[in-house]
Amino acid sequence: MRAFILLILLSTAIAAKPLKASDTLRMTCADFLKMVEQYHPMAKRAGLENDKADAGLLAAKGAFDPKAYGSTYWKQLDDKQYFRQWEAGVSAPLWPGIKVEAGYENNTGLFINPENSTVSNGLLFAGLSIPLLRGLTTDQRRIALQKARIDLIRAEAQEDVLVNDLLLRAAYAYWDWWLADQQLQIINAAIQLAYQRYQDIVRTYELGDLAAVDTLEAYIQWQNRKVDLQKADIQYLQTGFQLSNFMWTEDGEPLFLNPDVHPESLTTDAANERLASIRQEARNINISAHPLMKVLAADSSKLERDLRLQKEFLKPQLDLKYNWLFTPVQENNLSFRDYRWGVGMSIPLAYRSIRAGINTVKIRQQELNFSIDQRKLELSNSQQALSATADRLLDNIRLYTQLSQNYRVLLDAEQQKFNAGESSVFLINARENQYLQAVQNLNYLQFELQKNLYLWRWNLGVF
Repeated sequence: MRAFILLILLSTAIAAKPLKASDTLRMTCADFLKMVEQYHPMAKRAGLENDKADAGLLAAKGAFDPKAYGSTYWKQLDDKQYFRQWEAGVSAPLWPGIKVEAGYENNTGLFINPENSTVSNGLLFAGLSIPLLRGLTTDQRRIALQKARIDLIRAEAQEDVLVNDLLLRAAYAYWDWWLADQQLQIINAAIQLAYQRYQDIVRTYELGDLAAVDTLEAYIQWQNRKVDLQKADIQYLQTGFQLSNFMWTEDGEPLFLNPDVHPESLTTDAANERLASIRQEARNINISAHPLMKVLAADSSKLERDLRLQKEFLKPQLDLKYNWLFTPVQENNLSFRDYRWGVGMSIPLAYRSIRAGINTVKIRQQELNFSIDQRKLELSNSQQALSATADRLLDNIRLYTQLSQNYRVLLDAEQQKFNAGESSVFLINARENQYLQAVQNLNYLQFELQKNLYLWRWNLGVF
């Protein structure tokens, strides 16, 4: 049987009595996001970007690995040995584009090509191949290795991009759950008040102090609250399931939800502190430090390497090859008088494919530069918009805090007037509806502020 950590369990029915603070376990958004970052499969998958980049770097380094080779060819016809050819050696490309090699040849036979013939003991050789023009300063292998190292930097930034996006979605799911929990608590408290008021009015009616229509109005109010409770219950259930999509154990097992766990409590002071912290981060972080900008910068660096390689093809191909030759039986007479060397040269006459390659890379650079400029502008404007929105939301939160308190005073006053026989059930219900609407609006503003702040953190790339 799988072991599940029971952190949060979605309840299918909500008790009429709301939980007290002492009965409730609180899971803060910070703790939730920390768990998502550590255990969510998509976060672990993002870490594979570095592994893929490491594999690519290893493959690029493989182009500089030494290589051993060997071959033999025989021909026997009419009891005659036409030829027997042996060749074996090792070659190793070096960073500057030079390739060194050493080997052994033994070619004999009646009809061997004279230029390939060797003495009976064979021929040893050692030498190097040097590109004098194209390939001297750079070549495909060196460019591939440089791009593979850039991919390591890009992979780290890409991992941050993926985790940043994941945590933003998780934060949104958390605050959706928080809002549903707050609304459910409000409706739970309201339905208790409505039921208690209905019971009191029924007893007062039985004593002859109220009309029968007052009991009906109180009963309808209680019924409306029950409908509201069903809606809030469904919303809480749905947001809880959405939240559970982000919750996993270290072993990759999904988590269930515990009915005693609730989201964190919010205060205006805590919101102010969180906003001040994000503002400080915004002042200390440059837009270029955003993970997405780092990815684009890495792509730009790779295009610079591609352009450098394409320009290298404009140079003529001029290669020098030199091999020092000696036989295994030589004793104390080694010299450089025995050798073979050669020079090869080639040059395109029209350069059309090369010029096309250069133009293609330059166009891709322009496209990327446009994307970088646009992304910088979007991030900058978004940060300013999020900052201004946070200020407006805080102002509205302060306003609705006072407004809800004032509506509460009106509701209590109306209740006192009703108890003194100077008001009606209709007015009490109206006052209560105004108060509940103000509290719900206040919760929604706090919900919007938190989403705005976490979107700002995503925009800064500091998740």
